[in-house]
Amino acid sequence: MKQKIGKVSPETLEKNVFPYCRHHRNLIIPPRIGEDAAVIKTTSNYIAISSDPITGADEKIGWLCIHVNANDIAVSGAKPLWAVINLLVPLKTTGNKIREIMKEAGRAAEEIKVNIVGGHTERTRIVKKPVIIGTMIGEIKRKPFSSSTSNEGDLIIMTKSAGIEGTAIIASSLKKRLSKKLDNQLIGKAEKLMEKISVLKEAMLLAAEEGVTAMHDPTEGGIINGVWEICEASGKGAIIYEEKINVTEETKKICETLKIDPLKLISSGCLLATIRPEKAGKIVKLLEKNKVKASVIGEITNLYKGRKIVRLNGSQEKLQYVQDEIWRIHEES
Repeated sequence: MKQKIGKVSPETLEKNVFPYCRHHRNLIIPPRIGEDAAVIKTTSNYIAISSDPITGADEKIGWLCIHVNANDIAVSGAKPLWAVINLLVPLKTTGNKIREIMKEAGRAAEEIKVNIVGGHTERTRIVKKPVIIGTMIGEIKRKPFSSSTSNEGDLIIMTKSAGIEGTAIIASSLKKRLSKKLDNQLIGKAEKLMEKISVLKEAMLLAAEEGVTAMHDPTEGGIINGVWEICEASGKGAIIYEEKINVTEETKKICETLKIDPLKLISSGCLLATIRPEKAGKIVKLLEKNKVKASVIGEITNLYKGRKIVRLNGSQEKLQYVQDEIWRIHEES
């Protein structure tokens, strides 16, 4: 059976990874489907830890490494504080290239007040291009958030737009191909979406509000996987509506050109949250007051009602785990 590029399937995780992860009694949120970070209780507070590599992008990987890992920490309600970076580069990589990657990481870390406290840097034959793997650690002074704590009847909100990270990566890596059909100005705007990767601002706003029951960072597989993962973690169903999901013009045009689904495109920069219905209007207004676009895109339901998305044409599709569109493009090219 041919294996797909990208994150391994939930079934592979359940069978081959999770059985070997020990769950200490102080581990409040263990490794499981749909959770962005592990959370450990200490004597005085909570510590959140997460780790992610950057493998789909070729540009600004240092910048991405810091923000993508910080996002995973932030949606647990934690303030990211410390980062550890492992950087593997091909043998011929110059010191200047290493400096460029770490300078990007340093700039991102300074922006969100994170300290890079260690890691490892190595030239190796094992990689064909630079691969950066980050670990982020943060502190929580209140009860942590988990994808598993959404409730039936909660409304699902998203911030910003779908496919932010994926759009920026594709615009940068496939610029020559896209320029044959799209205006260079639009491609340039798409590349600049990388600057909207962080969800720290909205996560900290939501963490302080009553009525927020869960937060999640929709990465690989985009909005589709993000909502499915919340459902899987909480044992709930959901219905979401494509017409309510914000997609920028740049993302729409690029996805139309490449014949890909923006709702299945890696969406770092967007935050998903479940909110008690009586609080949703207030919270959307709070986000928009703080210049974070937000919208209600659906509802958490009973598991027996299923997990589905209503498409623009009125048809319904089952929400299920999907391969990210970036990896599908790689496989087809």
